[in-house]
Amino acid sequence: MTITNLALADTGDLALTTNSSGFVWIADLDAIAQDCATRLRLLRGEWLLDTDAGLDLERVTGAGITNQGIESEVRRVLGSVTGITSVVSVTVTRTGRAAAVSFEALADTGALITGSVEV
Repeated sequence: MTITNLALADTGDLALTTNSSGFVWIADLDAIAQDCATRLRLLRGEWLLDTDAGLDLERVTGAGITNQGIESEVRRVLGSVTGITSVVSVTVTRTGRAAAVSFEALADTGALITGSVEV
């Protein structure tokens, strides 16, 4: 399966070509990896075209939240990404109210995709 997306810069803005005359396109594994990170930064209910996409805020913040609870929610989100067949590992590191999540997932090509985001 070929997946193509507009590339995002580190700031989250659309990436532009070096002379700013056009957009940068990414495909396949790069597009899947970007989609994983984007969905983990999205809060459930924010995107009007798919209100089930993204992290459920109540499952990752607040009193009584555990690393296992955050891991479970991250696995749910990553499992919904087109091109991901399984989630290999999720590591949660919490500092106060913030959490850093690192993940490894298998793409439908068999390639390992890794990434990390702040949630």
